[in-house]
Amino acid sequence: MLLVTETIALARETVAHLAAQTAAEKLELVLAIPGGTVDESAVPELDGLHSVRVLEWDRDHATSVGRAAAVPHASAPVVVLAETHCFPEPGWAEALIDMHRENWAAVGPAVENDNPDSPTSWGNFLADYGPWIVPVSGGDAQDLPGHNSSYKRSVLLEYGSKLATMLEVEWALHRDLRSKGHRLYLEPRAIVRHRNITHPRPSVAERFHGGRSFGAARARDWSTARRTFYAAAFPMIPVVRMARTLRLLRRKRLRDLPGGTLPMTVLVLAANAAGEAIGYLRGSGRSPVETGRYEVNSDGYLRAPARVPAGDASGDP
Repeated sequence: MLLVTETIALARETVAHLAAQTAAEKLELVLAIPGGTVDESAVPELDGLHSVRVLEWDRDHATSVGRAAAVPHASAPVVVLAETHCFPEPGWAEALIDMHRENWAAVGPAVENDNPDSPTSWGNFLADYGPWIVPVSGGDAQDLPGHNSSYKRSVLLEYGSKLATMLEVEWALHRDLRSKGHRLYLEPRAIVRHRNITHPRPSVAERFHGGRSFGAARARDWSTARRTFYAAAFPMIPVVRMARTLRLLRRKRLRDLPGGTLPMTVLVLAANAAGEAIGYLRGSGRSPVETGRYEVNSDGYLRAPARVPAGDASGDP
């Protein structure tokens, strides 16, 4: 498990879910954190894991830098990317381990919305994880959920100094893996619950920076003419993606979503498309770093307090 966090307190809920895994005794946690130290006595849940390793991460760097630095520190043959706002169900680790016994370079989970009462949460969730929302069929996949999928460690190490760049936008990593003959698998038995930002303003900012990072990664080897053409066509991007989202909602039979979900989805898709256009023209800039700021402290952008994990006596009753 590779987890980048600003403080151990922000990671505690994720750690609690790791400790509740049926395969908890097999899990090694590699924490990338500013300062490079952790008071393990303050997080008793860490005792339920096989082992814990800690390394320093500079918060002025992108989270992909922390994840890439953590890969060589892991000793297990399979590494899983994790987030402080994404919580695995108890059988998640066992399901990933089972599939990695086969010849898959990467195995990804199915995803559920952890805070489904907010239309902004749903807008962000549909934009990020629409294709992998429960229920979903397993099998050979073209792409997998970003920041929450698992990889053969040896496959990631082959990227050397380029790994941090590849982990900025995992769509590009997955495309590159397939081009090299590797195979990806979506495992529906491995389920995670993703908590999404619920404030509109930071949602728009995060989607813009995420789109810019994506556009830069997608156009990395493009000519100037092709970059300009795609940037000019950016108004069509949210239209196409919204049409896909509507088809997804029908296919998944997702009903009774909060009022305002579709307008919020349009808004975040438009912000994403604007960022994508800038990425085509000017590269990623500081967007990977800015995106990381929202990733590691998403609970700071919730309209309501995050749910306290069961059994945590420090929370409200």
